[in-house]
Amino acid sequence: MLISEATQETISYIKSRGFSPNTIEWYEMGLRLFSKYLAGQKINDIEDIIFSDLQEYLNYLQTRPRMDGKAGKLSTSTINSHIKVLRGCFKCLQLNRKVTENPAKDIKYFKKEYRVINSFSPEQLKSLFSVISRDTFTGQRNRLLFLVLIDCGLRISETIGIQVDDIYFDQRLIKVMGKGRKERFVPFGRYLEEELQLWIQTHKLANKDRIFFSQRRKSITSAAIRAHLKQYGKQADIKGVEVRPHVFRHTFAIMFLRNGGNPLILQRILGHATLDMTQRYCNLLVEDLQREHDKFGPGDKLNLDRNY
Repeated sequence: MLISEATQETISYIKSRGFSPNTIEWYEMGLRLFSKYLAGQKINDIEDIIFSDLQEYLNYLQTRPRMDGKAGKLSTSTINSHIKVLRGCFKCLQLNRKVTENPAKDIKYFKKEYRVINSFSPEQLKSLFSVISRDTFTGQRNRLLFLVLIDCGLRISETIGIQVDDIYFDQRLIKVMGKGRKERFVPFGRYLEEELQLWIQTHKLANKDRIFFSQRRKSITSAAIRAHLKQYGKQADIKGVEVRPHVFRHTFAIMFLRNGGNPLILQRILGHATLDMTQRYCNLLVEDLQREHDKFGPGDKLNLDRNY
């Protein structure tokens, strides 16, 4: 079976399984890169691939520049996503009896490297919202979208997919389609409730209409929102944190816990399958405790003589 045919077979399979558009897009990109690499190695048939070929491909990925044009190499998380594509591809081909062997079954994921979790300070949030114009359609839409991000802790992909009938105003809940096409209900506050109702009424939105759209009533993309947010970050002179939509999610989680929120409730709101990520947010609070103790703990301020 040719590599191109194997790629098409895999994409058709995951589409038939109801994978999300984001997952399908990532598989397409990952398999395109893998196919290009194989062509350079003069490998044309999927049956010719052995375990060492995949190991060499992973070595190649570790030396490859980032895909977004920024300096540096691919992150461990990104490489693990490529491994997931490879494993998914060969599993699909084996299930459909297109290959007899699965050389990807023994590939191990790289150990995750945990980066510092960035979040906005309350002052940075105020500065960010202050530079967004409320006199233009784009400004009003972006302001509302960012309010949803910070009040609900949603992912940007989840947010731009919200329809009017996903919002239950009587209970102040939003039905969200998360990763792995898993639905969950996320609460929101009274201020956001008023802003959402005003937006829906102003634009006469029907039940199946998306809440967020372009001025021409077309769908908007995550990339477009990232570009707008980056520009607002420059205008607000935000320093020390990368200004991107996911930072709202981190900020929501950290502020939720600092205000006394329950970690298990936070896990449900964020849609995390395990407590791992929630635990990382909790660990930040331990650092808060130490800082506060250094400031206000009485022991250091007694200035007692040492015993030695």
